[in-house]
Amino acid sequence: MTLKTRKTTKHDLPSVHELNKEFNFVFIPGELCIDDAVVIDENNKIVGFGMIKPFAEAVFITQKNLPKATRAKALMLLMHRAVASSKEFGSRQLHVVVEDPKLGESLTKHYGFEVVQGTVLVKNL
Repeated sequence: MTLKTRKTTKHDLPSVHELNKEFNFVFIPGELCIDDAVVIDENNKIVGFGMIKPFAEAVFITQKNLPKATRAKALMLLMHRAVASSKEFGSRQLHVVVEDPKLGESLTKHYGFEVVQGTVLVKNL
């Protein structure tokens, strides 16, 4: 089977949506993305779709020797700025990778973060 990629067009969207029904992935046509493409076979049937989304990831660090209340306030200020900046950029999501389970619990409880299914993978370029 011969396959090739090409830029997604508006005419492809019904097929992309049909393909997407099998996955737990939110696809919004016109969403901010770096690139998107379909994979087509020799009969021009769409057999795959992919997109590269800009990724808003927040990184927060505070001095560990400060009182807990001071660190929490610093986190709150940084969080508000991260959310506002990400929205201004056009992101629909803000990601945070946490190593400390207590921080993860705090982010879900106080800031509305959700634990996602799946495994996070990173490719260094």
